Amino acid sequence: MKLLKFGAEWCGPCKTMVKVVEKSLDKFPSLEFEDIDVEDNIKLTEQYNIKNVPTFVIIDGDNEVARISGSLTQNKFDEWLQSNV
Repeated sequence: MKLLKFGAEWCGPCKTMVKVVEKSLDKFPSLEFEDIDVEDNIKLTEQYNIKNVPTFVIIDGDNEVARISGSLTQNKFDEWLQSNV
C-alpha cells in the first residue's frame, strides 16, 4: 500500500502536516509514501481529482482505498491510517 500526499509549497496546512506524516510513517513502516506537489504534477492531480490541499490518498496497486483532506491531529491521522491500511 502507498500513501500519497497532495500538497503545495504555499500551503500552510501542508507544512503543518509534515511532522504528523513523518511520525505516522514510523508507526506504519510497510506503508510507502509519495509527496506530490499539485503544481508540479498536474496530470496526477487531475487523475486523482484533487480539489483541496493537503489531501491524502491511500492506494493499493491502482485502487484507491481511502482519502482525507485537511490538517489533522496526530491521533486523527493515525486513526485514519489504522482503519484503512
